[in-house]
Amino acid sequence: IFLITYKVHIGNKILLFFGKNTFGIYILQRIPMIIFQDLISNIYLYFIVSFVSAVVLAYFFNKVVDLILKKFRIA
Repeated sequence: IFLITYKVHIGNKILLFFGKNTFGIYILQRIPMIIFQDLISNIYLYFIVSFVSAVVLAYFFNKVVDLILKKFRIA
């Protein structure tokens, strides 16, 4: 499976975005969940708002990290 996915490229922009931001989403996912836990009682709305918030946080997190790395010329 690994060799097949290495040779076959899926040109999906959404998958590419999530692939670049996976670490940020992983480490920042609990922040919106904690914030919205008591504010939103509907579980589906809570999931959607938490997910979207985590993705937005991860996007900006990666932008800031990229700026820091460029500032110090590491990347």
